[in-house]
Amino acid sequence: MEYYFIGKIIDRIVEVSIESIEDKAIDKKRKSLLKKYVADIHNQLLEIYGTEEIYDDLCRVILEGNNLERLIKLCANNDYKKATCLNFIETITEGIENTYNRNQVCHILKMVTDEAFKRLNQLKDPDHVAIKNIIGYHSESIQTDINKLQKEVEELQGILRPTIKSKQDERYKESKDICKGCKKAVTYFVGREKDIVEINRIVERTIEQKDRISIWIYGIGGMGKTQLCRKVYKELNGTISYIGWVEYENDLRTSLVNSFRFIDRKGNLQEQYEFVIDYLNSLGKDAILFIDNYDGKFNNELEKLRCHIILSSRVKNSDMFDGYKVGALEFSECKTLFKYFYKIEDNEIINEIIHMTGYLTLAIELVAKIGQKRKLRLEKYYEELKEKGFNIKTIVKSNWDNTGEELNVALSQHFSILFDIALIQNDLSAMYILQNFSVLPYLGINHEKVLEWFHLDEEENALLDLVDSGWIQCSLEYEYMMHPIISYTIRENSNIEIENCKILIQNLTEEIALTDNDNYLEYFFYMPYALSVAEYFLKKEEKEFIIELYIHLATLYQVNGEYEKGYQWAFEAKRLLDGNKKFYEKLILKNKLYNTLAEICLDMRNKNEECKKWADMAVQNDAENKKLIGELRSANSFHNLACAYIQLNENEKSMYYEEIALDIRKKYLEKDNIKVLNAKRNLAMVYRRTGKIEDAYRIQRQVIETMQEMYKDNLYHPNLPVAYNIYSFILKDKGDIESAIYYQEKAVGIREKNNINDPKLAINYNNLGMFNLRAEKIKKAKEWQEKAIEIDLKFRGSYHNDLAMDYFNYAKILKKTGEEEKELQYLQKSKEIYLYNENLEEVERIEEVIREILENNENKY
Repeated sequence: MEYYFIGKIIDRIVEVSIESIEDKAIDKKRKSLLKKYVADIHNQLLEIYGTEEIYDDLCRVILEGNNLERLIKLCANNDYKKATCLNFIETITEGIENTYNRNQVCHILKMVTDEAFKRLNQLKDPDHVAIKNIIGYHSESIQTDINKLQKEVEELQGILRPTIKSKQDERYKESKDICKGCKKAVTYFVGREKDIVEINRIVERTIEQKDRISIWIYGIGGMGKTQLCRKVYKELNGTISYIGWVEYENDLRTSLVNSFRFIDRKGNLQEQYEFVIDYLNSLGKDAILFIDNYDGKFNNELEKLRCHIILSSRVKNSDMFDGYKVGALEFSECKTLFKYFYKIEDNEIINEIIHMTGYLTLAIELVAKIGQKRKLRLEKYYEELKEKGFNIKTIVKSNWDNTGEELNVALSQHFSILFDIALIQNDLSAMYILQNFSVLPYLGINHEKVLEWFHLDEEENALLDLVDSGWIQCSLEYEYMMHPIISYTIRENSNIEIENCKILIQNLTEEIALTDNDNYLEYFFYMPYALSVAEYFLKKEEKEFIIELYIHLATLYQVNGEYEKGYQWAFEAKRLLDGNKKFYEKLILKNKLYNTLAEICLDMRNKNEECKKWADMAVQNDAENKKLIGELRSANSFHNLACAYIQLNENEKSMYYEEIALDIRKKYLEKDNIKVLNAKRNLAMVYRRTGKIEDAYRIQRQVIETMQEMYKDNLYHPNLPVAYNIYSFILKDKGDIESAIYYQEKAVGIREKNNINDPKLAINYNNLGMFNLRAEKIKKAKEWQEKAIEIDLKFRGSYHNDLAMDYFNYAKILKKTGEEEKELQYLQKSKEIYLYNENLEEVERIEEVIREILENNENKY
């Protein structure tokens, strides 16, 4: 109902405008254009916002102070500037308190603005000036019409407001859980009443002041920060619309993306991270996010968030957060906690044991559980603890507020005593589980994955015993994890051999093993686990089964556009492989490794010779071990070698190796297999380069048609942009520059949707710059080329050959615009980069262009 009314206002404004102009001043085309604009606004509003609860705010903003009329008038004026309209929108929506509603209303008005400007200003002729100014001439009559509708607005608001209020009350009965795996329950919670009261007071005060809740709960490791946050989470659940829990591990991007339920779209990790940020900001103060075990890094990233945040950390708070230090439990609370886990007897020696724990929650729980598990009598238990030197009171009293190696060492010395008292060193099953958990990050692992990764039976007694003893934590959601202090203690007190973690490593390798046509983002959920294990065993022990884990890490970083990290992990695999002479199976690993290095170097675009070297080594390795490698696997090596020669502009060699790859793939694979199509795609590229345009066109058109049928349900598949890119060059060479631009734009559209920060986008932007230059669309050419420069600077760096090419092409555009001084500047920039990379052929070419410009200038005088 409300959107019908909004459309009615827009209808009336345009109707008045059109009726006020004589027929000779406006033709049917313009009338049709304006009416289509109204219809489009109707459809978009209904489709995008038809179910949102923003009626009151939207109607108020567009009606008060002639806001809608003023906005469209801004769009119609000759001196229209988009920034002016956006500033106006920001101003008129300032009064909307609910951030989510405000963002939605702003979005609608921006959409109306964009459509209005496009419809009212796209015809460039003298008659159109009248249309652009017409709203200004008839503002009085338009306002009269709006005033007549004001009564209808008020009636509608009276009808809808009670319904909306009722829905809002329902929403606040239980918060919507926006994350997966939120920790809603605590096995047992005692004490902290003062902490909870104080944190609630901060929350209430902040909400009263209409500020953002930003609480940084910090303190020494093992003090119970996570449990406190769980309790606060439960207290706040139901008082706010949206609530989420994030388990932090090293990197904010991965932690956020892995935690959110709705992340199932394709694209780059950075894109998904930004999507999460935008989503949280759209919820604004209707959402609260808990971040557990934060390490204090990336504070500037947290500043981007406009939702409420409560986080726990060992590090003291930054200035942007209200710090809340978690101290020790009260003695009476410690005693209650101890007696909950230890039920054998109760006497005064409990007091002495609690003093030994320094009132550290983790230590109290662990001491109590070990005593209960071993059925130790308190007097004997106390004497044993005392004799072995267990006493962490002095460590807690030192008031260390942050994490670090020194703290871990000091605490683990005392936790090692408990490890010794627990008598589990000789229990092989228990030690196997403990050692495997200790190399994993402090992240939950569900029951099924623990059994799978560790290859345990469904009713594994050792696992249950370790939970009962406190060495492993288990939530009521049956998620297992090991506290960082305990992990450190286990690693320091046992010689963890890589063979003992072999099954875990192999399972994690499988979890991140990306295959053709997969959405690689799904594999990033397991990245922190795989990375933690890989980093722990890095340079410790050299076994062939971890090489594959390194290779898969390299591949994941590569597809995410983080080529340097991928390159580093691939080289770790190479270092390990080179030092391992006794495993026959390493020949297959060599095939994987060399091809992975070749593919990464190809994407880096400044390591073409190295790309050829690795692909050539793969081909040689395959030739020497034909039976083991297999023909189909060797086809990948031939394909990568062909790609390397394409980059090096050696067309005959690239065609030779690609034809070998294609013949092998056609022998084993279906004709529409992506590997077959990729080989054909490369052949089409080579045909085009060697002047066989019709052959190139025939092959690539077939590739495009097959891919479009193959991906008809996934029109944004990442395999399509490369095919479109090649096809566009073939079309350009055939003289069809408009179609060439069309397919380049299709490639850009897919890459931008999948990953707005894809480094390869610069290639398409650069191509569009040159294609538009050829089509004499100079303004567009300049815009695309500037985008190419921006993204190459961001992802390739200041001395990459691609940036040199961007600058050279930008100079071509500047020549067309007559900006000769800037043209010379960009030519010089291009030359300096090529000189840095010792690309003397390109340096000579640019110097020749510069000489011609200078000679022409001399001839002018």
